[in-house]
Amino acid sequence: MKKNVIITISEDHLDRINSVVNLLSQDGLVIENVFEFGIITGVVDENKIEKLKKHQEILTLTDDVSQKISPPENEIQ
Repeated sequence: MKKNVIITISEDHLDRINSVVNLLSQDGLVIENVFEFGIITGVVDENKIEKLKKHQEILTLTDDVSQKISPPENEIQ
């Protein structure tokens, strides 16, 4: 199963974020966004998450969870 993830890159590795992006891509991450302040978003197979987490450049790797808010005219639940 594929998961949307948000990855935070360690401050020590921000100067080579493009290299980090290449490494993560090689390990199965489909890159969606790269932000120069150290955030990468993408999609990866669930079974490859642990491999990605082993990179020393990664500070955090979390699921990107969507939230839905009902329109204001709906009843309160």
